[in-house]
Amino acid sequence: MLILVLLSGLVSVAFGNEVRRECYGQELTIRAIINPRNTAVVFQSDSRHGATRIIFLNETVQDSRYEWKDGLLKVQELTEIEYGTFIFMHADSNVEYDRVIMQPEDCSDSVYLYIGADYNLKLSADVAVVQHSNRYTPSQPVTVWNKTDPGVSKGGRGRVRSGVWVLNMVTHADKGHYTQRDIDGRILSRQSLHIQVVRTFDRLFHGDRLVVPLKIPRSQVQVFFQPYDSTFKQQLVRDGKLLDEQDSYSGRMKVDDRMFEVEDVSSSDKGSYSIRDSDDNLVYAVEVEVASPRNLNYLWLLLLLIIPMIMFIICVKKGVCCKKKPSQASASSQPVMYGQAEADGEIRKAQFLPTYDDDCLSSS
Repeated sequence: MLILVLLSGLVSVAFGNEVRRECYGQELTIRAIINPRNTAVVFQSDSRHGATRIIFLNETVQDSRYEWKDGLLKVQELTEIEYGTFIFMHADSNVEYDRVIMQPEDCSDSVYLYIGADYNLKLSADVAVVQHSNRYTPSQPVTVWNKTDPGVSKGGRGRVRSGVWVLNMVTHADKGHYTQRDIDGRILSRQSLHIQVVRTFDRLFHGDRLVVPLKIPRSQVQVFFQPYDSTFKQQLVRDGKLLDEQDSYSGRMKVDDRMFEVEDVSSSDKGSYSIRDSDDNLVYAVEVEVASPRNLNYLWLLLLLIIPMIMFIICVKKGVCCKKKPSQASASSQPVMYGQAEADGEIRKAQFLPTYDDDCLSSS
C-alpha cells in the first residue's frame, strides 16, 4: 500500500532541482541519504525509457542496479534507463524534499565508416570482454569477444589480429557502442560506431554500362529505381534475385556477389538507383544521367568546324567578302547631279562613281 501511495501522490516542498548530465557507463553517486529509516527514493522515468519505480525504501535498495553504501545512493553503471528524475521524500508523510534530474549523455569516442569497410578496435591490455550494444539501448549489450573464450564472436565475423579486434565489412547492424571491460566488469574504453551511406553521381552515354558495387551480402540486396520525371519507385532486385516482370530491363540486368549491372543504358535509364538491405536501410545511392551517344557528339563538333570554313571559301570565291556595300546615293544607275556650274555658257555635271577596296580592284 505504501508503494502505491509513493507512486501516485507526491506533495512537493522541494527547495530546488539538481540537473546532472553524466556519461553513459560510469559508476555514479546520485545523492547522500541522511535519514535512511524515513527516506524513500522514487524514480520517474522519461516516457521513452520505462515506468516509474521505487529505488530505495526501508533502508533497502529495491533495484539490483543500485547500491546504498556509506550513506550514499549509487548506480553501478549509468545507462539510458536513468534518464529521468530521482525524487527524495519522507516515507512517513509522503512529502518530497529533493529532486535530482538525470540526463545521461554519450561521451564515447566516435568512429565513422562507410558500409563495407572494416572496423578495427585496439584492445586494452587488461580487457576481458568486448560488448556491442545499439547506441539507443546501451543497457542491452551482446558479447562479441571474450578473452577466455576467443571463439565467441559476432556471427563468426570478429577476429583478433595483433591486439586488434577486426570486424569485416560493416553494415547498419554493426552500428552502436563497443565497450571493453576488465575481468571485474569495469569499463576500460568505449567507442561509438557510426555507419555512413555512399552517395555518388554517374554520367553515362547511350550504350554504356552502369555498375554499382554491392557492400552487403547478396541475399540482403534490394535494388530500386526511380526516374527523374516520376515519383514511382520500382524494384529491380529482391533478396539478391532479379525480378522477371521488369520488361524494360529484360536481358540487360545482372547481379552477383560483388555488383549490380545495367548494360546498354539509354535515356529511359536516367534517375536514382538505391541499394537497400533486408531491413530497408539505405546502403548505396547513385544518381545516373545519360547523355547523347559519343559519336553524335563528335559529329556535332565536326559540323561546327566545317560549316564556317565552307562559308568562308564560298565568300572568297564569289568576291563578295571584301566588297563594300554601295551607299544609298549610288544605288541608282543614273548619275547624281550635285549642282550646276556655269562656265563659258555650258552646263557641267558632277558625276559620282561607286568605290571599291583596292584588293578587289586588283583582283578584277
